[in-house]
Amino acid sequence: MNSFISKAALEARRARYKKGARVELISMTDPYTKLKPGDTGTVDFVDDTGTVFIIWDSGSHLGAVFGEDEIRLLSKAEVVKAQCRKVAATGRTNMFDTKAVFKIAMEMGFNELANFISTDTKRYANLILTGELEMWSEGIIYCPSTGSKYKYWVKHYEESSPFGIEGGRISKLTIRKVGESRDVVNYDRGWDIKPTDEVKAVYTIILSKYN
Repeated sequence: MNSFISKAALEARRARYKKGARVELISMTDPYTKLKPGDTGTVDFVDDTGTVFIIWDSGSHLGAVFGEDEIRLLSKAEVVKAQCRKVAATGRTNMFDTKAVFKIAMEMGFNELANFISTDTKRYANLILTGELEMWSEGIIYCPSTGSKYKYWVKHYEESSPFGIEGGRISKLTIRKVGESRDVVNYDRGWDIKPTDEVKAVYTIILSKYN
């Protein structure tokens, strides 16, 4: 029996599981389903009870019921890597032939991979060489305790690493006060400049988001 879902929770669920999003099954209570944990699919829609209807890669259209079944969104990196593996499995091209891979990706409906190749060829080549999809992010954070704004650059991966900050996903991090060239924090697979009390709040925000 479906659990009751509030209007706010329904809106949040629809915002999270948008049509076309890729998801992975964590658990499902239906005793008759052939779906199993780890199966992936594409979100179709979310109904008024909060059930997320999914077009599973296996061909099933069974929905994930609010309050009973558990699914998770796949990250962009996970989606791109999975699509790469499926293109490679066709045996139709060398994966370094970006034009051919792009064409096959479009034929197979792998829009994420096609877009990735067309917008970031260098990172695509690195993915094929290493199997890792690194992500560079940057932004500005206001620190209430100092009244200053800080610019940060962070290199983070899909999975944790022993070389990451606290064994996490961040392999490189630089923080500077906006308008200044001096680093107040710098990490490159090891600490060069550790965060002081001045930027502790900013550092904590970055870790919670990327690590």
